[in-house]
Amino acid sequence: MKWPDGVLATDGVDWPYQDVVSRFERMVSLHGDRTALRSGADSLDYRTLDRLSDRLAAELAARGVAIAFDPNMRSAMSEAGYRRRFEALAGLASYIKASDEDLQQLFPARDQDCALEALRRLAPQAAILFTRGADGMSLISPDGTLEQAALPAQVTDTIGCGDASIGGLIASLLKHPARTMAEHLRFAAATAACTAGHAGAYAPDETMVNAKLALPSAA
Repeated sequence: MKWPDGVLATDGVDWPYQDVVSRFERMVSLHGDRTALRSGADSLDYRTLDRLSDRLAAELAARGVAIAFDPNMRSAMSEAGYRRRFEALAGLASYIKASDEDLQQLFPARDQDCALEALRRLAPQAAILFTRGADGMSLISPDGTLEQAALPAQVTDTIGCGDASIGGLIASLLKHPARTMAEHLRFAAATAACTAGHAGAYAPDETMVNAKLALPSAA
């Protein structure tokens, strides 16, 4: 996606947003008729792309495709447009990853337990991976709640640990469907622990994650 030439510099619009979602929502609101995507002679404006992306997610969910959703909420993503998309995707998702920080931003007037309950009401069908950093993670689903302690790690950087946890969970579900949900959750925790040991948003491979799980300290 390419931001239209001159928008940021000349349209007199304040752009405090750095994430793609917030910028996209802003473009839909302020410049919905401008071209967002072009392929040969075909093009889509921002307003049409916004509508079609919502429709695509709904159609995929209706066909039984599992959707994983990480709201990755930040204070800049507080416009009404994002809230609408968050609630719509939460209602379609099979798996949702939310951190304790996400919940504070999404439901600022509620304590943690009430915020989780509010998310469950939005997504009663979903398994929610709730991450709490060094305090571990939970997998909350219609079948109950599983708890997983954080695995030992030599922490270099926590950037990307949340992404690693949901990535590890989904990878385990796809590659090892015979595992129990507790085993999938433990694999997610090991993936996050591997990421924490490296600077930046590091993505460990399966060999590294299995090595972490094999350590006596991970037992």
